[in-house]
Amino acid sequence: MASPYRQHVQQVAEIVDWLIRQRKYGGGGESNSEAGDKKTYFDLAQRTGISRQTWSRIRKGERDIQLGEIFHLCQWSNISPADFMGLFDFHSINKSTTMHKATDEELGRVSAALRGATLQEEDWYLCPILAADNLIDRTDQAFSPQAIADIVRRATHIPFITDHNLRTSSATFGVVINATTIHIPWGTFQESDALMGLIDLSGRGGEIQKIVRRDGFYGAIFQAAIPSSSPELRKIQLGMTNKVSISWFSHDHRELICPETNTPFTDEKCNYLPPQRPWLVPGETIDAWGERLSVASYAQWATVNDLVEVSLVGAPCLPAASILTDAHPLVPYLPKEFLA
Repeated sequence: MASPYRQHVQQVAEIVDWLIRQRKYGGGGESNSEAGDKKTYFDLAQRTGISRQTWSRIRKGERDIQLGEIFHLCQWSNISPADFMGLFDFHSINKSTTMHKATDEELGRVSAALRGATLQEEDWYLCPILAADNLIDRTDQAFSPQAIADIVRRATHIPFITDHNLRTSSATFGVVINATTIHIPWGTFQESDALMGLIDLSGRGGEIQKIVRRDGFYGAIFQAAIPSSSPELRKIQLGMTNKVSISWFSHDHRELICPETNTPFTDEKCNYLPPQRPWLVPGETIDAWGERLSVASYAQWATVNDLVEVSLVGAPCLPAASILTDAHPLVPYLPKEFLA
């Protein structure tokens, strides 16, 4: 679809007007009074689910437009994401400190991750990822602080792919060029409502809070590089997807630790079973092998022996695992080299 609006971010206002006219709404979307504008924004909010304040900001061409809101605009206007991005220079709308175009120095790290490949003129974009943390996941398992360190140590140069598609090389769209561990002590963590919100994502808030009180919050942060031609990059920028998940292996099940006894589940001193929904629910007591056994509240992996890839997915095992946007509560704790 051809569009006359391709020049500057100031023309976002004209683009929104154009979208309104395409829907034949409000007499072309023009309004000559403040009251008329308010009514227009109210009606648009009712029709699209995007707030009046957001419509006002978009109409004025302000730069703090949220990526997810632009995706809603795309849905509302019945325009594909690719065509919508063709309307204007999307990257200039929302200057991000997290996802950014790689500098010459960062391009050197991208080249090293690609085994010294000479990069073409194509731009590369970098983004920080919370790939793993020490909170309980949707399968009632958790990583220990040591396992988080293992993940970080093995992360550099692993591929960024889609949907854990391990058998298809075409699923690869990026590469991890850097990784680090962040640690937030409980005293600092509990002072932030936004950080505390991470605890409740899996529905295991009580048990997770015990972990963070004891160990603090540990996160494995990756920095991924994605070429500008990647369709996945556009989906991320539009807010269509941002969840991630890692593929990993631990080759010794003696590394699966019972939090109730702080010993491996295989230890003869441990009389707990690891949870395995829907058969073994945390906290239940069952009869097994002639004994009365309890099911542990969760199972913790002491180490990670092998890290294969990180994937863009629909729903990760670790609820908080995602690409970090500017507003994410973990961004203030990222190293400077992970930001623009």
